[in-house]
Amino acid sequence: MFTQYMTTEFYINRKKLLKGIAMAVIFIVFGITVCVVALQEGGGGWIMIPIGMVPILAGCITILLNMKRWNDKKPGLVLDRRGITINTNSFNDGFIPWQDVLMIYSDEFRGVMNVGLKEPEHYISKLSFFKRLILKWNYKQNRGVVYISPRILDCTYRELLECTAECFNRYLSETNNPA
Repeated sequence: MFTQYMTTEFYINRKKLLKGIAMAVIFIVFGITVCVVALQEGGGGWIMIPIGMVPILAGCITILLNMKRWNDKKPGLVLDRRGITINTNSFNDGFIPWQDVLMIYSDEFRGVMNVGLKEPEHYISKLSFFKRLILKWNYKQNRGVVYISPRILDCTYRELLECTAECFNRYLSETNNPA
């Protein structure tokens, strides 16, 4: 049970990172294959080479992000009395206090947990121009800014959702019924 002194930390799972790197390598090989075939056959290379470059770039970015996370000793996610500290996604949302959280809900289809914020614009405005564009679009489409996925965490989706909901509900009960 969550107590006022309890902190739950979810660390990054290196086996899951390796799976991501392996998938990225497959993407890169596929992209290289498309480019090589396009060059050998001529004619349609001006279309196929840019198409082949997309998985190559996506694979390289995935490998770079996963290698950065590989050496990171900090927990991927920390849930405590004060709020949520996120260190798993490329946007590094950082610390979100419970008082800024409106609700926590599940997107089981995508396997992510959405943290609904009272003032999402406040968090969007802290980011760089490119990241702001992406998150503004995401907010318009899905009404969410912060998504937490167990994709690289050492936990299951259900464990992540239950633990976060328990911590948030505990915060709500403490603030509604102060001792």
